[in-house]
Amino acid sequence: METLGELVQVVERKTGVILSTKSRKDDYVMARAIFFKLAKDDFMMGSYDQIGNVFDMNHATVIHSVKKTFPSIQHYSPHLYRIYLSIKSGVRIAEKDYKASYEALTYEHNDLKEHCKLLQEKSDELMKYSEDNRITFMVSKLSDSNRILFFERCDAMLNMMK
Repeated sequence: METLGELVQVVERKTGVILSTKSRKDDYVMARAIFFKLAKDDFMMGSYDQIGNVFDMNHATVIHSVKKTFPSIQHYSPHLYRIYLSIKSGVRIAEKDYKASYEALTYEHNDLKEHCKLLQEKSDELMKYSEDNRITFMVSKLSDSNRILFFERCDAMLNMMK
């Protein structure tokens, strides 16, 4: 991570929020708090003033966000905190080793494809089994006298089909 602009893009991609949007809605405030925390404390990318200038905000807004808003993410928004942690740890790893990440994802993709194939086979088997069970289920709902009549009629139909 070299610039604040790159960090903005990473946080926007992970949170799905456009950080420069002028809004006080929770999604935007929390996403900016993640950006401010990463920029100031984790990647040390500038002063509070420099970081705030990215969004035309003053240093006090950045300080408040890092010291007050971000701790609420830790306590009340586990999903956003996981995003923060993934950016904090993942960015450094990705910068160092794209090839290993690509190979790991390729392996995981192939593993998931194989798993999907097995699930499809099981699903097909269950569908076949469920059709067989459907007849059993319907027969179980019949009274004893009607069950006998049902089997007699089935035998007659099978004999006609021969």
